[in-house]
Amino acid sequence: SPQGPYHTTVTDNVADRLRAALDGGWCIREDKPVVAGSHSLPEPDLAVVQGPRVRWRQRHPRGDECLLLIEVALTSQELDRGKAAVYALSGVPVYWIIDLESRVLVVHEFPSPTGYGRRTELATSETVAVPGCAFPWSVADLFV
Repeated sequence: SPQGPYHTTVTDNVADRLRAALDGGWCIREDKPVVAGSHSLPEPDLAVVQGPRVRWRQRHPRGDECLLLIEVALTSQELDRGKAAVYALSGVPVYWIIDLESRVLVVHEFPSPTGYGRRTELATSETVAVPGCAFPWSVADLFV
């Protein structure tokens, strides 16, 4: 189903923040494929991948070439939770689910073939370490 206005606004906000915070060694891809196995080509809402953008003219990035993948979930929480196993297996180092309904940020870290080694839920009163950024972000700022 199409993205609603709140989903779109949050995704745009986070993409803008990432572009402002990260150096030129990374590019932000929105709703673009990531190779997550021989038969898996998910399209996360946001992917921070090794740049520059022109690098991806001939192929899509693999999970292990990403710094961070982000799904924004208003009604897709169950589906996005299921993607964690796929992303971990493909080597995505950090996977976030911005849960708009519960207003929590779910952070998955330490991928392995059996899933992520750590899953943390952060409330809007907390901060989150953003891969590639020098300073943590307020979780509340993700939920514009």
